[in-house]
Amino acid sequence: MQAGLLRHVITIQEQVDDVNSVYGNVNKKRAVDFATVRARIEPVTGKEVAYAERVLTETTHKLTIRYLPGLSSEMRIIFYDARQQSTRYFRILGITNFEERCIYQTIFCLERATAD
Repeated sequence: MQAGLLRHVITIQEQVDDVNSVYGNVNKKRAVDFATVRARIEPVTGKEVAYAERVLTETTHKLTIRYLPGLSSEMRIIFYDARQQSTRYFRILGITNFEERCIYQTIFCLERATAD
């Protein structure tokens, strides 16, 4: 994998239980940073879906990163696009380990944006 292809910086977050320190019970889940890594982001497909009188845009992406132990499909990915000055959120659909050699991983994600 050529380092020049990994030109985007992404943050991978995982959901953890937010435990009340006084009572010890779980209030809700919160996102915490798992890792910040360099990636290659490629759009794969895109479509518009009419849902509840609104138009939603769904785009699937393929992200390539160096191998990261502990990565799971229950996490989410955040990418800050400096050119458009916007933050984009990706939901992980699946992860593949290239030839099971622990060199790099391909992550298939779904980005959903709402059109107003």
